[in-house]
Amino acid sequence: PKTSVLSPQESEIMRLCKQGYSTKEIADQLNVKVSTINTHLRRIYGKLQVRSRMQALAALAKYSHDI
Repeated sequence: PKTSVLSPQESEIMRLCKQGYSTKEIADQLNVKVSTINTHLRRIYGKLQVRSRMQALAALAKYSHDI
């Protein structure tokens, strides 16, 4: 999977995940609802063909140094 398939918003969410932010903390940081973050995460997982936040971070670490 290519990390370039992630939107700028999705990339920002993954950057915050990498920093250890919880879903609620990410939502607060980006001034959106938790459900919005969960929707973005599901889309990210689909794009990266993974099932969890940790797998997504591992996939991004393998393919990119941008997050």
